[in-house]
Amino acid sequence: MRTHEGLRDWGRVRWRWIDGGTGCVVGVGVGEEMGWSDICAEVYRGQKLLDVSDLRKEYEDWISVMHGKYDQEVVCGDGQSDFFVLSPVNKKVLAFSSDVVRVRKDIERKGTSWKSGQRIKILKGAAPGCHKNNIYATLEYILVEGFEEDVGGEALLICRPLDVPEQDGCLYEVNSKNPSLDIRRSLPLPISIIDLGKCLAVTSAEWNSQLEKVHQKAPSTIDLLTTQQCLQLELDGTLPIDASIYAGQVTLKQIVAVVRPVYFNSPSTTNTLDQKYIIKDDLEMSLELNYIAGENKGKCYQEAMHIYGARIKSSSHKELRGLYIFKLDTKFQALFRKAGVYTFSFSVTCKDSSLKKYEKRIIVKPCTRVNKWELINDGRKSCYKIRVGSCFPGLSVASYDEYGNQMPFKSTPDVSVKVMIEGSEHAHVEKKNVALSSDKMILEVSDILVEESDFHKIRPSNEVTLEISSKAEPFSVSVPCVVAPGPLHHVRDLSPKSEIHFVPGNVIGHVLLEMLDAYDNHTEKGTEVLLNVDGLCFQDHRGSKHEIDDNGCINLSGLLKVVGGYGETVSLSVNYEGKTIFEKKFQVEKRFLRTASRVPKCCYVGFQLENIYFEIVNFEGVVDETIDDMKFGLSHTLKITLESVGVDGIDDICRYVFRRGRCHVSMIPIPREQGVFSFLVAHSLYSELCVNFKINVIQSPKVERIELSQLGDVVHSQLFREDILALPDSSFAVSDVGALISPHKALENYVEVFERNVTKAATRFADYERNLAMLNEQKKEIEQGIEELQGSILPQSLIKLDYVRTEKEAILERINGKCNTAASVFCDLAKAIELQEAQNKLLRDMIGVVFQLGTVESNSLSRVLSDYLGEDQMLAVVCKSYAAAKDLEKYGKHGNIDHTDALHAVATKLGKSITGRFLVICLEDISPYCGECKGDDQQNKLALQDPLLPDGNILSGFLGYAVNMINLDADHLFTRTAKGHGLRETLFYLLFGDLQVYETREHLRQACCYTKHGAISLDGGIMKGNGVLSLGYCQPEICFPVIASEIHGELSPSEICSLKQIQDRKLQLENISDEIQKENKACAKARKKFESEKKRFDIICKDCLLLSQNYLEHKSDTMDRS
Repeated sequence: MRTHEGLRDWGRVRWRWIDGGTGCVVGVGVGEEMGWSDICAEVYRGQKLLDVSDLRKEYEDWISVMHGKYDQEVVCGDGQSDFFVLSPVNKKVLAFSSDVVRVRKDIERKGTSWKSGQRIKILKGAAPGCHKNNIYATLEYILVEGFEEDVGGEALLICRPLDVPEQDGCLYEVNSKNPSLDIRRSLPLPISIIDLGKCLAVTSAEWNSQLEKVHQKAPSTIDLLTTQQCLQLELDGTLPIDASIYAGQVTLKQIVAVVRPVYFNSPSTTNTLDQKYIIKDDLEMSLELNYIAGENKGKCYQEAMHIYGARIKSSSHKELRGLYIFKLDTKFQALFRKAGVYTFSFSVTCKDSSLKKYEKRIIVKPCTRVNKWELINDGRKSCYKIRVGSCFPGLSVASYDEYGNQMPFKSTPDVSVKVMIEGSEHAHVEKKNVALSSDKMILEVSDILVEESDFHKIRPSNEVTLEISSKAEPFSVSVPCVVAPGPLHHVRDLSPKSEIHFVPGNVIGHVLLEMLDAYDNHTEKGTEVLLNVDGLCFQDHRGSKHEIDDNGCINLSGLLKVVGGYGETVSLSVNYEGKTIFEKKFQVEKRFLRTASRVPKCCYVGFQLENIYFEIVNFEGVVDETIDDMKFGLSHTLKITLESVGVDGIDDICRYVFRRGRCHVSMIPIPREQGVFSFLVAHSLYSELCVNFKINVIQSPKVERIELSQLGDVVHSQLFREDILALPDSSFAVSDVGALISPHKALENYVEVFERNVTKAATRFADYERNLAMLNEQKKEIEQGIEELQGSILPQSLIKLDYVRTEKEAILERINGKCNTAASVFCDLAKAIELQEAQNKLLRDMIGVVFQLGTVESNSLSRVLSDYLGEDQMLAVVCKSYAAAKDLEKYGKHGNIDHTDALHAVATKLGKSITGRFLVICLEDISPYCGECKGDDQQNKLALQDPLLPDGNILSGFLGYAVNMINLDADHLFTRTAKGHGLRETLFYLLFGDLQVYETREHLRQACCYTKHGAISLDGGIMKGNGVLSLGYCQPEICFPVIASEIHGELSPSEICSLKQIQDRKLQLENISDEIQKENKACAKARKKFESEKKRFDIICKDCLLLSQNYLEHKSDTMDRS
């Protein structure tokens, strides 16, 4: 901005004051004319005050320049001028007042031509910025202000100094729309320097000489100050000169770097801190510090780790400029303590845009003094597992210095391996291998074999410490370990011998087996073994598979029941990995059945044996009073089997109970025919307790008797009335063979017979009444329990239960129609009270029948799933294990089915028979689904991937997977195998696999390319997979029950548990009601029998009294006549 311009008349100076911001004229004239007579004006250039003489001289010089400039126009060459509008930035730099500028590449001034690209020298002081030295430059452009017809425009020379690269010079771009000019690092000089003779052309020799001087002064390399140089500058810190150092040897606080010129020669330069050897340009230098673990041995490194980075400007210290001082934080004070390769990368960008780099690499080696040993984990667990008798996995030990740097072993050390327990040595390991790696960095200790016992002392944690130490040096490494005993080798029986009593039906109270390895250590907890029993049975649901407990034992106390007979040999064996490693045989105590009454070897026809007592005794003849039938008609009863015919009065079904080891049989009638009378008396459960009797039946001899005709017609008619039982042929009764009785005694015995009949009928009637009272009490308790459970459940849940029950009963009715199937037998077995023993044995490890274990949500789905499986699989019996399946069927010597045993015998007792084959599915032997489960509800459905089209959309009509569309029955939601798998992951995944379900056959046809394991549709389409289709139509009789999803989804776990209890108790109530009905019929029959016998007894007593009186009267008359 120009603030004044003068006129030729300097005597009276006229000032024109112009506002610098708006350009408006504030005032024109001399001081008196403007009324400034009393105003004092001061003129400044920057901060410097100019006096009048200096101002006058400067003004005169300026006037001279103006006349030389504007009195004649610049003489241009022949080239054309380009016009363009200046940008505000360039306008300010060039100090032009006009917005338009002409660009020329040549001019002629005072007869001399100046062209673009010409090398020139601008003398010192020629223009602002040229005060100290001559400037060598290249003429680039000539700029003329304004248009050609404008008068008074200024002209400038655009010159690029010698030390400015061409790419940093003035940039002039011409295009069709808008030419542009960027001065950049070029200098704009007034054209007057040519007129004043301060701009000269330069020869090539002189130019090259100056070019060489500039090159020698240009930045060349980055140099780091040495320790001595830093001390001269009183600076603390420098990088080590040596390429390798030991850890902890050097402490680094700061790094001082400089940029050296080209002419700097380090070996020959004595004063390296001279300013002329240090570039003092205002540049920026960067430092990157990277670290790589390990020494540089020509191998490939791992990826470098960046640990420091900085970018700083040059600074001065003690009047020395161009110093780059990198100050490190306190956290880098221990920089060289970690062994490895440290790379310091320096870089600086010069004014000519060239990039100078320098890299310093320092290798830090570990200390020479060993500080400790440590175990190298290599990502493995911190706690190792030692198995006694097996080689321990190899351990890698490394040596470290005081800074934690791994260092090589000098030689293979003499190593000792010990097993430590709570700081004390427990065992010394002799068998081991010790070796160094090829680079001596790792000590390998392998093939460690622990062969010790007494590890049971550290149970249950089993934690020990394996100590590896050097015998010559105080270094060791401790490895935390968990001791695992060796595999099961032998078994020790810890059962108390004196307490074991092997009696059929007894549960053995104390059975403890200690499971040991080859070194007498307790075997590891959770190890599964197979227990085989003969003559024994398990009382729990685990069966023969058992796991070793925390104490290394298998406790069978209270779990084994003796089922072998008296005098038999029973056994218990332990099988591990297919081998029997323990077997023990036991002798069941012997018992004998004997009679305590005298049984004659010979009897007359028509006689009867009375009041016979049987007892069970041990080997010493002492009665076993533990044999006592406390429950009516179930366990300890006596059965009499007749081997002769023609005997009345003994029913084969009749049982005689034992009380305290004794049994009373009131009467055994003798046949009415001569011959040998044989009968077998045996325990109803233990057939080995038996006595076989053979009695010779003979005709009674002729004895004097009272002819009945002598008693008169009246007595005869009374004695042989049709409603009174006939007397025996020979006599009324007999107490011993050959004994003769009087008619009076005969009448007494006759009355006694009928009295016993009445007593027997009364006893049976009373027993039925007591049994009825007990059943009614049980029924009342069950009904009260059902009411309590129903009171804790919402009414709608009870409605759901009734609905579910109705659906299941409808299916059960269809099953009852298939009476020749195993499924029908199982469904009836749960209700068969009279088969409790068979029921407990067969149902103990049974899950149910397939159709009972799940429900579906629609009839169409039920029908097509049942059709897909077929009736054989729908009626398949599901049990827990193969051992349970074997109990369902027994075979004879030639492999024929034994229909008198197992399930076939139960079917016979139920009035059914099993024809053909039936399927049995063993749950524990199924390979379960191994994927994830959704786990979003109690049903625990499988997380199977939906079939997708190539575009990512789900196939049209896809409803889901069949295995997930089965809703598990509430009774079996929590049924699990020994490994924790439910019915969906085992049974139903076995039956359906990845079977897909679609809406229609059309959807099924479209999805055929995306189904690998078969698919079905709700309208009956079935595709088995592998090109197999099932065509036609089928309406299966046995289907899954149909229950809406909301019934399953709204039941809570507590409701499911309560509903199951209600269902079980209602089943018990039904069974009790059926039994009460049977007992009522039997009781009514017994009552009728009792009343009939009593009526007869009353008649007999009355008639016998009359007969006795008549007999006495007759005898008295006879005596009188004689």
